[in-house]
Amino acid sequence: MNYSNKEETTLEIGTPLFSDVPRANYEPAFEGGSVRIDGLIEPTMCISPEMPVRDAVKLIQDREPINAIVVVSEEKPVGLISSLHIERILSKQYGVDLFYAKPVSRIMDGDPLQVEANTPIDVAADLAMKREKSKIFDHLIVTRKDSLVGIVSVPKILETLARIERERRQRIFRLERRSIRKFKPEQIREDELNAILEAGMYAPSGGNQQSALFVVIQDKETLKKLSAMNAAVLGEDMDPYYNASTLVLVFADRSKVTPVEDASLALGNMFNAAASLGIGSCWVHRTKEMFETEEGKDLLKQWGVTGDYIGVGSSILGYPDGEHPKAAPRKDNFVIRV
Repeated sequence: MNYSNKEETTLEIGTPLFSDVPRANYEPAFEGGSVRIDGLIEPTMCISPEMPVRDAVKLIQDREPINAIVVVSEEKPVGLISSLHIERILSKQYGVDLFYAKPVSRIMDGDPLQVEANTPIDVAADLAMKREKSKIFDHLIVTRKDSLVGIVSVPKILETLARIERERRQRIFRLERRSIRKFKPEQIREDELNAILEAGMYAPSGGNQQSALFVVIQDKETLKKLSAMNAAVLGEDMDPYYNASTLVLVFADRSKVTPVEDASLALGNMFNAAASLGIGSCWVHRTKEMFETEEGKDLLKQWGVTGDYIGVGSSILGYPDGEHPKAAPRKDNFVIRV
């Protein structure tokens, strides 16, 4: 049974799963910009379905703080029992007489929640909370290609999500947002993109006229075409979008009271939202010039954009690849107080 990427380990019934497997051998616990569930793995033990309940009870008692055991058959997880689960069953009338000598297969949860090791923890939390009420706080079994990796408790997931949210707020408070120009190839998640776009939608606008319009580009061929158009305006042979996986073009309705200001505020909101999610962004200019060309006007027609819109700017989005840039010193006399 393969518990890590580097070592082959034989399953020993009743032995802690991580007794001989160094934690450092696991893949980095990140998927794109999200913490993966296998970054939260806790020690567990494996037992066979035939083990008597009394022996499982003793294992849990002797192995504190381990309070859940995975039941395996043919080296694959088939069930889960926990100290709470056992207590609930044995505390019933005649529970001990009925089940104490029976195999754990008689009392185990035969349909526990199993998630792949690369599952983002917010996705795992959502799956856990959708279980029936009696199982909401049961451990999750983590697998890699159907092989057991470990277990994770719901409180640990919720605690980690709370920590991530605190750190997200701190990033905004500490003004850590920087322009990113090197990205990983992975596409950002749909929920992350939607959160960024929503932040842009709720930016202030003159007279609340909401003049901004966003066009989201993730199609590789279209990105390549737009990159060439932008580079032509720039007059350089380069990719002005830095191979980002997502591009948000921001236009504004010229007929509104403050179109350029509205679109600029929307971009600023999107940049800060992206930073709070650990997603890199950068303003890329020359959108106005690109869409004043016949080629640009044809694209607007293809996308169904009608009316008198001006290109204001764009945001590239993606998972940063490399160290977080340090801020340049702020200029003197930035603020005048009267």
